[in-house]
Amino acid sequence: MWTLPINSPHLIETRERIRINGKNLSKEKFVNYFWHCYNTIDTAVRNATTAEINMPFYFSFLTTMMFYVFIQEQVDVAVVEVGIGGEFDCTNVIQKPVVCGITSLGFDHEKLLGNTIEEIAWNKAGIFKAYLSIAPLLEDYPQYPFPISLDGEVQKNNASLAIQLVYFWLAEKGLLNKNHPLVQWCEDKNTYTENIANCVGPVFQLEDFVFKGLAGCQWPGRNQIFDRNNVTYYIDGAHTQESIEQCKNWFLSKTRDHSSDRTILVFYCSNDRNPATLLLPLLDCEFDEILFCSPTVIVDTNVKDDNDQWRLSTSMQLERQRLSTHVEIYNQLYLKSNNRKRAYVQCFDSVTDVIGWIISNKMKKDLDNGNIMPQIKSDQNVRILVTGSLYLVGALLKLIDPDLTGK
Repeated sequence: MWTLPINSPHLIETRERIRINGKNLSKEKFVNYFWHCYNTIDTAVRNATTAEINMPFYFSFLTTMMFYVFIQEQVDVAVVEVGIGGEFDCTNVIQKPVVCGITSLGFDHEKLLGNTIEEIAWNKAGIFKAYLSIAPLLEDYPQYPFPISLDGEVQKNNASLAIQLVYFWLAEKGLLNKNHPLVQWCEDKNTYTENIANCVGPVFQLEDFVFKGLAGCQWPGRNQIFDRNNVTYYIDGAHTQESIEQCKNWFLSKTRDHSSDRTILVFYCSNDRNPATLLLPLLDCEFDEILFCSPTVIVDTNVKDDNDQWRLSTSMQLERQRLSTHVEIYNQLYLKSNNRKRAYVQCFDSVTDVIGWIISNKMKKDLDNGNIMPQIKSDQNVRILVTGSLYLVGALLKLIDPDLTGK
């Protein structure tokens, strides 16, 4: 069976967005598919009789290319991730999807989706084409507990949703016994109901392939831990208020037994989000240092080996202004806090600079307040949380895990 998932954003290179059986398209195939789609669309635009027809934007183009790859590679199952929202997203052109799923809602992209959870829910629900089901709690499955490779309490909800999506697909394809609880549930739910309690999906005995999938699942950039040279990196691309709270709880749960170790936050918040919203929960971690960093691998216009996710239209001068705003917001939050530990704060132009600063193990002087940061002892364990932006996470992974092996 051939499966082709499309997801965004990518962390290191664009080929991550379209994978077949867990592997990126080869560079040769990606280039060939790209230029075939680009030239075909470009010719159609040039020959159009109206000026309203233009080349699609980046994500829309990749979505178009994705559908072409589906056909050419003759995939059996296509897993498509919505870009933003649902109702008006360019992926929402599949008239009869086998099954659709929505994870927990949160406040994100409010300018496009709305400022209330109801407005956001309306946009998200635009992908639904049939009856509604709510994934049950993972703890309700008869064989629970069973191992899940992904850390974090929120992953339990994601795991249950994944189980329901897989079994709904099997049911819709006629691959489940007619007496299976889910098949029976679907037959009873073919009519619309406003009673939410009746929409919770059934629990049932899970098969071995489910346990294998949950135990071996990898999600680069989410709740990942790497050990490198006496430094432990905790990486999570959380960038909403809800996900940053989960990230904080995850980091605290992993470090509470290591109180003597040095803790460092490496953080960036993009222009479309409020740094204060993401920084405030993280104050509970009482970091020794907070390093604000631009989400780029290296600052050198002559070097192309960079994270292509970083907006090239953004100058380093504007980035430094952005990082200075991060510092101001942290200082304001600290002053309003209740006798919390004050972190040493510094800004960096690139992730390479951050890693070099940590490894160099030298004293640094804070130019803002004249404080000297105590030297990191050579034998002292350092635990670093990297969060706030998937762009930042991608830049770091390019340095410490360029092949996204998770090891």
